[in-house]
Amino acid sequence: MSESKFKESEDLFFELFAETFGLDKLQYLVPEYPFEDIYGYPRRIDYALMSGVDKFALEIDGQRYHDPLQVAKDKFIDDLIRQNSLVYHGWTVYRWAYRQLTQSREQVKSELVQFLGHNPMLQLWAEFLPLQRAGEVASGDLELREHQASALDELAGLRREGKTIALLTHATGTGKTTTAVLDAKRVGLPVLFLAHTRELVEQAAHTFLRLWPEAEVIVEDGAGRRSLGKAKDLPAKRKSEEAAGTVENDDGVSPIEVIVSSIQYVSRNLSHFSPDQFGYLVIDEAHHATSRTYKEVIGYFKTRFLLGLTATPERMDGQSLLDIFQQVAHRMDLKRAIELGELVPIRCVRVKTNVDLSSVRFNGFRYQAKDLEEKLRIPERDRLIVQTYLELTPGERTVIFCVNVAHAESLAELFCAEGVPARAVSGRQGRSERQQILADYATGVIRVLCACDILNEGWDSPETRVLFMARPTLSKVIYLQQLGRGTRKAPGKESLLVVDFVDNGNWYNQGLSLHRLFKIREYMAGRLALAPTEKIAEERAAWEAARLSQELPEALAHLHLWLKDIEVVDLFDWQDAIEHMWSHRRLAMELGVSDDTVLNWVRKGKVQADHAVPLGKRTYYYFEPDRVEEIRRATNTPPRLPIYDEFFLFVRQADMVFSYKSVLLMAMLELTDPDGRVRVDRLVERFARFYREREEQGLPVEAPKAKMARVRDLTTDDIRNLLFEMPFEKFERKGYFRRCRELTEVEWHPSLWVKLTAGDKEMLLREAQWQNDDYYARRVAPQG
Repeated sequence: MSESKFKESEDLFFELFAETFGLDKLQYLVPEYPFEDIYGYPRRIDYALMSGVDKFALEIDGQRYHDPLQVAKDKFIDDLIRQNSLVYHGWTVYRWAYRQLTQSREQVKSELVQFLGHNPMLQLWAEFLPLQRAGEVASGDLELREHQASALDELAGLRREGKTIALLTHATGTGKTTTAVLDAKRVGLPVLFLAHTRELVEQAAHTFLRLWPEAEVIVEDGAGRRSLGKAKDLPAKRKSEEAAGTVENDDGVSPIEVIVSSIQYVSRNLSHFSPDQFGYLVIDEAHHATSRTYKEVIGYFKTRFLLGLTATPERMDGQSLLDIFQQVAHRMDLKRAIELGELVPIRCVRVKTNVDLSSVRFNGFRYQAKDLEEKLRIPERDRLIVQTYLELTPGERTVIFCVNVAHAESLAELFCAEGVPARAVSGRQGRSERQQILADYATGVIRVLCACDILNEGWDSPETRVLFMARPTLSKVIYLQQLGRGTRKAPGKESLLVVDFVDNGNWYNQGLSLHRLFKIREYMAGRLALAPTEKIAEERAAWEAARLSQELPEALAHLHLWLKDIEVVDLFDWQDAIEHMWSHRRLAMELGVSDDTVLNWVRKGKVQADHAVPLGKRTYYYFEPDRVEEIRRATNTPPRLPIYDEFFLFVRQADMVFSYKSVLLMAMLELTDPDGRVRVDRLVERFARFYREREEQGLPVEAPKAKMARVRDLTTDDIRNLLFEMPFEKFERKGYFRRCRELTEVEWHPSLWVKLTAGDKEMLLREAQWQNDDYYARRVAPQG
């Protein structure tokens, strides 16, 4: 697909995604996400999304993409390698053609819901802190960091109080797994450690091996059962005897068994384990634990202690982790990590430009790339970036985050022209070339790296002293990822200097900055923004003295800054403002009305939205949740009844524009299993069969304008899309039916299904059949 087509498709896809799941969900959709294929070559995913424990690659293709007769042979093979690599690395891949975005909008929205669920559990991709470079340290020589020792003490205290469940919340890179291993070692019971990726499973297994050498560490997954620990060096006969429990180890005590596995493997093979097999259960990345898969696993095992580990305790779908992990043993985010001295303090300089971003189109969480390039690729702004480096931090190793690849390359040329060794680094380069550039930067041969996306994640540099945020972003994920590239400590590194280039925007498209992100209202050039409390207090005192003497504090002597008065930063963030509010769609669901009904109320002035977010040609409306009863009264909307009573009223009052709802209801009643579930393929087949049988019998199939009137011309996919777009959506919006996480099934709402008696189901079948007969008798004229 051409670049212009891709940029247009980006806007279209974001718009469809927001219409389907809500504007607030856009922040979890990451365009052009980088990955490496199985041969180590850099690639891009059009849109990456994480939902529950799954990774989704959402791809937009040109019309000829799938036809090898119309695509160059090498390109076709390359695309196969790309897709196979995604599957190999655990991605679920969904594709749409560009034409579908423009001509089949409702179909794409319906498929999004079908693939991801009506209210998907979405998470941010951000790794906010760099990964620690674990050394080969013997367990006896391990020196715990302050927060780890504190966490271990608090966990022990919880157990003394009789508590059996806890949540450990530490920022990425601060040793959560180490803390969990050492706590499990203290307890001394068999351990099950569950992670959700192969890499995390392997990392955890080797951490157990390093810190608890007396235990037998076993990795159990689809490849089999691999022992990494104490038993691995024993003769085969001794291993089998020990596995059977017929011998003891050298010191007379059987080794504690530690099994490290993936949540996916264990959930599929629960019957292979005894419920009381483990005394200590660890759930890594515990922010996934409210999903059904995790709940089933947690509920199966009867352990003495359950520990959840997470860097991001706030669930993206509103569910509280404390519903499962009842105690928070210890909490530390990036700000806290800096305050504790785990990461370097951060200073900040804000450089204001005269670039006006107010007309740049954006989708709420991402600027329109073409507009942004046109606004920012101007010589004056680039010269300002170079001049800032030469005046402020000459010679310091600096990473500059750029708008795109072309911007990175042109900036690097400008720096080189000024005698500063600089290189651009991007996904366009081969792996070996990138590695060589990064190696030269680490050794100081290169002083400035001009980066585009490729350094957002998966790379950190203790040598980096300065970050230039020269790419405006609305995404907290991207900003924090970029920030994390320079937060690691290094000898002689007193702090990290962040230079924010602040362009002119409005309330809704003002780019993020360090002060806006961390809600720091007061700004003075070069002063500590994030640091241990005592350091900030000491420096403030030094600043006051410097203001009187007109001399810079010693820590800033190398920064060529003039003393300035304190500036107040406008911290308004519309994303924060609407975070707790309900979208018009959520309000419609609560009131039991359609989306269009709520929108019409607002447009006619019948209801006032609490916040309106203008994005291009569309405006998104948000409402305070506590206004629902006020709005109900103002619009004369009747209150919702208990789900059982409301469902029967809904069925009796069905508007029969087409026959679809009654046919769907009959199919759901006939096909549902004892647990209230129906396979999607059976539901679609039963729905289609009703109309095909009418056609075969010479009966009217449907109203002439109805799609099902042409049932012989429709594919199975066409019928499935229609079923979910029209009748199913009506039941789903009210909460009576819903799509299952497995995507291959739908189900009745459990609280409704459990109340339906055999008599209720017979009565509902009769009602649906009567409505159907009445519809065909009154509205559909006989054919011929």
